[in-house]
Amino acid sequence: MLGRLKVRRLLDSFRGTPASNVAAVPNAIVRLSAADAGDLISGLDMNPLIAGPSGCVAVDVLVAREYPRLANGAPPLCCTCVTPAC
Repeated sequence: MLGRLKVRRLLDSFRGTPASNVAAVPNAIVRLSAADAGDLISGLDMNPLIAGPSGCVAVDVLVAREYPRLANGAPPLCCTCVTPAC
């Protein structure tokens, strides 16, 4: 997957800088997807993901949660403000 990126060569050693740990990128994605216990995440935006020689770091992550529905299809009410799943 990463080999097909146009910017893939930027992850390699360049002008004396050490190469990025390319294996850390898919590993981070897999580990993040494993955190979705119970299928509560409906969307995920991780940008940027910065790779370096010692691994990678997600600088900004937005997680959209999927709230469970009641048997009648309605969202559950929040106990503190009595609005649908705020």
